[in-house]
Amino acid sequence: MSKQKNQGTRFETWVVEFLARYGMAGPSKDGGPVRHSEGGSKDPGDVIYDAGLRRIDEGKHREQLNPHKTLGEARRKARPLSSALWFKRTVKQEGKSIRTPQGERVIVCCTPEDWAWLLMCERALRHTNPEVFRVLIERHNEVSVGTVKLGPDVDDWGLPV
Repeated sequence: MSKQKNQGTRFETWVVEFLARYGMAGPSKDGGPVRHSEGGSKDPGDVIYDAGLRRIDEGKHREQLNPHKTLGEARRKARPLSSALWFKRTVKQEGKSIRTPQGERVIVCCTPEDWAWLLMCERALRHTNPEVFRVLIERHNEVSVGTVKLGPDVDDWGLPV
């Protein structure tokens, strides 16, 4: 397997583990999200899970990417399901043998409609179950400051090294 393909596979696996950590359901034997690695024109996407709505997301670990085009392709492949684009950008630095992240380690791109849906779900949860909402906010803050780790093979953000 090429170095680039291996980086992409590791990143998609990280996305699956990240979603499982947050309790996302999916078609795996243990009921969690799965990495789908079919490839080709019939490939619906890279990560399959259920976050209230069944989703098929695309994961990309690259130096350069057109997010508008890639998200559009991911949404077309996943129809009628929702889709988002997970993107990890790393660049080659002079004098270093490994590529290093530039800017945010990982971003997730979605359409304005999907973003509005997420905000509506957040607002509904805050009003219907304030205690669960409080716990989720605490967990989000732990992740946002980088205190959550998966194991020895990850950096301080939980990303594979």
